[in-house]
Amino acid sequence: MLSLPLLSELAHERLPSGLADRFCSLLEPRGQILSAARPGDEHVGVLGGEPLLPEGVEWPVWEGHGPLSFIAALDCGRHFQDAVWNLRRVRHQVGGAPDGVQGEVEYEVADFPDDWDLDEFNPDNPHFDDILAEAARWRLLLQIASDDEAGMLWGDAGALYWLIDPEDLAAGRFDQARFTWQCH
Repeated sequence: MLSLPLLSELAHERLPSGLADRFCSLLEPRGQILSAARPGDEHVGVLGGEPLLPEGVEWPVWEGHGPLSFIAALDCGRHFQDAVWNLRRVRHQVGGAPDGVQGEVEYEVADFPDDWDLDEFNPDNPHFDDILAEAARWRLLLQIASDDEAGMLWGDAGALYWLIDPEDLAAGRFDQARFTWQCH
């Protein structure tokens, strides 16, 4: 069986760079979060319901608006990645390439200086390579799509996205994840 690093190396040796990068992004692990798990289903998270908080932790409140909505829970335990590899159908997902509703979500969470002209996004822009590099460093952590079964609708059949820098992910700094959403 070919390993992911070997497949990536072969793709970069034999495919044009843009195509090789896209191919390799499809190799990244991803997994489905079931909104209505059935006995025997393997899952790494659930949508809705009641949050399980550690003892002594209170649910967050948005001052002047009330308690925040509980959206989803993920099991980020020791065998989290093994569970992700075993999942096939993607609707809500953990990891992998985001399924943007209105384009690439990485650009929405990236850090771009104010003086970069993002309206002129073409190779003639003096910051073109920097823009691509900044957007490319963000990885999907979690995607939650609109889901009738869970009673969740984000705008007009949209999706919620949390992205994170790989260094923050490796260090477990989930407070550094960034959020965006898109809808039709």
